[in-house]
Amino acid sequence: MDIRWADGALVEARVASRLGATCVLRTPNGVGVYDSGTLVGSERDDGSWELDTDAGHVYVVRPRN
Repeated sequence: MDIRWADGALVEARVASRLGATCVLRTPNGVGVYDSGTLVGSERDDGSWELDTDAGHVYVVRPRN
């Protein structure tokens, strides 16, 4: 995972999937997850984000405005 911050807030994170499995991100603020610029996964009822990953892919996490 590679994370960039600015003024204490998330700018962007990159998450690499090694195995290809379900990934759940729990954050205090809403995020969106992108694969090649396309929003992937979905927000769960508890506010976390869930997506099924593919091995070898890198996913970009950005704050939702």
